[in-house]
Amino acid sequence: MLVDQIHKNFPGYKANFDLDDCDKILRVKCLNGLVESYSLISLLNDYGFNAEVLPDELPFVSQLHQSGTFMTGSNNTV
Repeated sequence: MLVDQIHKNFPGYKANFDLDDCDKILRVKCLNGLVESYSLISLLNDYGFNAEVLPDELPFVSQLHQSGTFMTGSNNTV
């Protein structure tokens, strides 16, 4: 459901959960620009999830990224 909402609200984004990772990491990539981290995190918050940007191989430069890895968790199950 979250991936569908990300694709609906951010048409140029490709999102998926890494189900092989023990933390079920959400990965988001923008196909035609930069990932708007604050807007994406706000959307996830609207659905009851907390999220934060996890560092990539490249140094964290700004809140706009070509791709992002997000750690999510439900507000109800921290």
